[in-house]
Amino acid sequence: MDPAMILACTQLRHLGHLGSRVTSLAAAACLLAATGAASAQNLVLNGSFEEGPPTGGFTTYGGGSLVMPHWRVTGFSIDHISSYWNAASGFRSVDLNGGDRGGVAQTIATAPGVIYVVTFSLAANPDLGPAVKSIRIRAGSQTSELISFDGTGASRGDMRWSVRQWQFVATDAATEIELFSAISGPCGPALDDVVVESCIGGIVSPLVTACRGSTVPIEALVAGPPPLTIRWQIEDASSVDGWSDLVDGTLVIGGIDWGLVAGTSDTTLTVTPDAQGSVALPQVRVRARIANDCSTLVTRPTTVSVCQCLDCPADFNQDGGVDGGDINAFFATWESGGCDGDVNADGGVDAGDVNTFFIAWESGGC
Repeated sequence: MDPAMILACTQLRHLGHLGSRVTSLAAAACLLAATGAASAQNLVLNGSFEEGPPTGGFTTYGGGSLVMPHWRVTGFSIDHISSYWNAASGFRSVDLNGGDRGGVAQTIATAPGVIYVVTFSLAANPDLGPAVKSIRIRAGSQTSELISFDGTGASRGDMRWSVRQWQFVATDAATEIELFSAISGPCGPALDDVVVESCIGGIVSPLVTACRGSTVPIEALVAGPPPLTIRWQIEDASSVDGWSDLVDGTLVIGGIDWGLVAGTSDTTLTVTPDAQGSVALPQVRVRARIANDCSTLVTRPTTVSVCQCLDCPADFNQDGGVDGGDINAFFATWESGGCDGDVNADGGVDAGDVNTFFIAWESGGC
């Protein structure tokens, strides 16, 4: 993804208003562009370390070196290997310990909330012990456990390369990936064929407003290699992990028929809060559980706020008259910031709602 797209997606993430259709479509475009979901691709450049100046058998690069295109050397130093031993892919690889422990780092485009898979080939420099040599991987602020390779019996002509994987969840529009040695001294872990691909991702609007008795859609924007399965869940304190799967039909919460839900295994969930049942529980939280062959992800929750959406805000307490009781009821709600106080339906509870309420109230009705 080019820098302009990264900037646009970063700005979008800070808008904090994913409820509108325009913003949702823009978010989806960012998600798909960043993950390469249309066609899986390696987000790392020069992952097999084939690019760079001639190395002979090998060449040592110190920490901070940018000689290998797209990579920055971290730690003490690394060896860029050419003909010294057989590579896992192509003709070149890296020993992550030059004179002492080192690493390689590269920044890639990512999308917040998306799971990525780091795949790589690991071996060990057979020239000097210990036989077991280990690395760690860092993605932003996340670091893997030790990933080790036992080089017993390996040789330069038979490195016995092993393919390994690690997953991380991106938290930003760009993520620095670093693979680094976890042992001291020369002759360390050997690295080749680094690939980072999108695995699975999904986002939902953080807040949805629903009117009692009316249907509202909640859309999950998903990305990742198919086939994808979706199951919507609702927050449930009685469940082991605090969430329960939803099924199409009447949603019963605490013995109350809260409303209807549909599309519980689709990308779009629809909820219809009951005009009476939802009064006792004006807010619920839902999320989408998304899975494919790569991994499983749950989205950040959506808070569904159920509002009166009154046709006539003057009779705010709905007792059939327009009097002082409506003023008291309105201001009690308005001061709490509850969505019932948004009588002008502009998405906020502010002075505009006071004006709208009093214009209707002073006229004696709507």
